[in-house]
Amino acid sequence: MEQLLILHLAHDTSKVSGVVRLVELSKNREQYLFDGQLGVLIQGQAIVNTADNESRMMLRDTVIGSESEGVRLHGRGTLAVVSLDRNG
Repeated sequence: MEQLLILHLAHDTSKVSGVVRLVELSKNREQYLFDGQLGVLIQGQAIVNTADNESRMMLRDTVIGSESEGVRLHGRGTLAVVSLDRNG
């Protein structure tokens, strides 16, 4: 039986702009996560690479983006990329 996953982004719109987009992961093309971004694996399998580490992502795992760490993901599946930016 297939499970339904609902991702709800709750934030104060007067202080933060929030956007969720779905990205299809590829084994050949890395998806970068930058400061202010979260990646949630909602389907499939992924590997997370940083400057000095590599680890396997499990379903519903969340990764915090970082420009200094160079967070990159690749694999097969769907990643929800949550972007949060301060207003003003």
